[in-house]
Amino acid sequence: MTFEAGAKVRLKNDPSSIGTLTGQTRTRSQSGTVYYKVNFSNHSGYQPEYAIETFEEDEDWDELLENNKFGRPNNLRQHLTHIYLSGKLANLVYSMEATNTDFYAYQFKPVLSFLESPSNGLLIADEVGLGKTIEAGLVWTEIKARENAKRLLVVCPAMLREKWYMELKTKFGEDA
Repeated sequence: MTFEAGAKVRLKNDPSSIGTLTGQTRTRSQSGTVYYKVNFSNHSGYQPEYAIETFEEDEDWDELLENNKFGRPNNLRQHLTHIYLSGKLANLVYSMEATNTDFYAYQFKPVLSFLESPSNGLLIADEVGLGKTIEAGLVWTEIKARENAKRLLVVCPAMLREKWYMELKTKFGEDA
């Protein structure tokens, strides 16, 4: 493969190292390998033809992963931050490890129902002792993380008021 002067390239073994070809080349006489001079942001140097590839600025990071083109951990963090800020990780469950509760998959079903609800509403009702307080607390944790909510209204029988108060305080850090 031959590259032209001014082309943007990156190192195959470090996709975060992106530079521009100067047009200068060297050929190693014994192997016949062509080396291209590349200007990176902080240095320049000759790179063997087999170690560089053209760089397309509009590449999709999903394609890069599918093609086993990995960058450094810092690059992954940057991409995930960008995706998160653009709202593409909306199905991420923020309440998963954010509370002082044991994980039981069935208690996250209301959270998932809430996230999939077109009306952004949810009614939690079942038998006594099956974890409604925890389910509601997980939904509340999710709402706070997503929408920066500040107030919560719990409607429950008066005899359960203290139980809800203690559960919200100890498991979710809420001073109800």
